[in-house]
Amino acid sequence: GGQQQRVALARALVVEPEILLLDEPLSNLDANLREEMRFEIRRLHDEFHITSIYVTHDQAEAMVIADRICVMKSGQISQIGTPKEVYERPRTRFAASFIGKTNLIEGQLNGNELDIGGGVMLPVGEKLASSKNGHVLVCLRPHNIQLLPQDAEVDALKATGYRSYTGRISQRFYFGDSIDYQVDLSQRANLRVIASPVQSFAVGDAVQILVHPRHCVAVQDD
Repeated sequence: GGQQQRVALARALVVEPEILLLDEPLSNLDANLREEMRFEIRRLHDEFHITSIYVTHDQAEAMVIADRICVMKSGQISQIGTPKEVYERPRTRFAASFIGKTNLIEGQLNGNELDIGGGVMLPVGEKLASSKNGHVLVCLRPHNIQLLPQDAEVDALKATGYRSYTGRISQRFYFGDSIDYQVDLSQRANLRVIASPVQSFAVGDAVQILVHPRHCVAVQDD
């Protein structure tokens, strides 16, 4: 499969096109070949400087290959921007959930804080211009949440703007280079946290959850 895709790319490039159109070209490859071909397509783009439009449902392909990403839903543009802009500052629920893993947390906006119930108030770094009856949806990426033991000293982190909360590990999944946790924050919020395996927690462990306002981005609920 990988060799067939290379030949197809060579046939398309040899005529020196002004625009290269690729419609899910890696959909029939296994995971390792897909990853290899992502880098190959990006290398070819950088070498030949051909404007390319690449259609994909694979988030990683979009992030690796694109200079600009256009997220579309039902034929409508949801957001356009660089991979960094779309990932770190999504504008809609769909864009936030489609590009990368995320926690989407609902609550009532009170100043610069989101009340999610149970006495838990999350800081909001970026707000929408307006919200319906104070109801807001906040995107918080799992990689941007820090987990520490319940008795860990966090004053230095708090001094830089982090908020600390108490939670409990309800699930964990080991992936080798990371551990994917489900953490109960309150009766209304269960956060997904992706952390390094250097410090591991077991199901049932009480932990501290640290969140920075700049990582809490309000998005439109589409």
